[in-house]
Amino acid sequence: MSKESAISEILGTVKKQLLDLGQQVQRRDGWDLSLPVAIVDARKAKAKTSAPKFHVSPIGTIGNVLRISTTCDHPLMRKLFELYQDRGDDEALSFMMNGEDAEEFSDLFSEYQKERKNGQMVWGAADASAFVTKSRDCFDDREIAVAILHTGSSGQHELTTCGVPFSF
Repeated sequence: MSKESAISEILGTVKKQLLDLGQQVQRRDGWDLSLPVAIVDARKAKAKTSAPKFHVSPIGTIGNVLRISTTCDHPLMRKLFELYQDRGDDEALSFMMNGEDAEEFSDLFSEYQKERKNGQMVWGAADASAFVTKSRDCFDDREIAVAILHTGSSGQHELTTCGVPFSF
């Protein structure tokens, strides 16, 4: 299944909640940091063990729901995330742990693991800032900004953001 199809399927499972949120957002006069956005946690739903969890958060406090990492934006971590897509988890991590920046990366990765305690999903400050901007653009386009936590085709947890029309 393509990523787009998987995201569409996830959104379909929370259609009622999105409609309710769309009606709420549609009544707003303008965008501000209190604008509600949707967070859908479908990481366990892919295995059909449970329905996706649907959260609503003001965009200005999104960091209370999706923890902002101090390590994700580091170039070595960005390189690891790219390698995950191309090589898979084990090979990517081995490559980074044995590369020319192995010592720096090892310290950085250790800190990243601490940030992700209990399997909590984290994102970088740059991604969080981009989502704030996306929420403004979505509002202007009569859409709800949505962040979706899901399991990608490689088995890695991923975070995808999108806009969904108010009348989804």
